[in-house]
Amino acid sequence: MEKSSNLKLDSCTAYHDQENDEIHIYGEVISSSGKPIKKYMEMHAIAFDEDGDIIGREYCNWVVFGIRQSFHQYFLNVENKPQKIKVYPVTRY
Repeated sequence: MEKSSNLKLDSCTAYHDQENDEIHIYGEVISSSGKPIKKYMEMHAIAFDEDGDIIGREYCNWVVFGIRQSFHQYFLNVENKPQKIKVYPVTRY
């Protein structure tokens, strides 16, 4: 998906706040070409539990994507312990 969206995930980290049942994801995305992308872009995140069931899904967006953008996504009221998180860019238009 990175290739088709012209975005590259440069860095990403996530943590599970067990006390408040939250998952926080922080990251940075860059333009693959090194040039601004003058269109709508999204960054999606999906969290899975140990059975492979989805326990959270979230996205953020940019109306116009520059060369480098940071993001913070979070899931609230996560009852099951996360085992895997997928983060990927999407081009809608």
